[in-house]
Amino acid sequence: MKRAYSGADFAAQDEDALRLIRTADPARAAEVLEELELKGREVRNPSAFVSKSLSQYPMPRRR
Repeated sequence: MKRAYSGADFAAQDEDALRLIRTADPARAAEVLEELELKGREVRNPSAFVSKSLSQYPMPRRR
């Protein structure tokens, strides 16, 4: 059964993503935000995108 998410769930997820961006390596945080901007509406959940990107690759990828 799928769980229904409340506004509080999304707010908490947004706060977690902001905390991760603030504490991440500055170069990596910039990469993630640039990628998010490039993908635009393709990304359905920006907070999850940020969280997953920083947990998978915490250091700059220098593509």
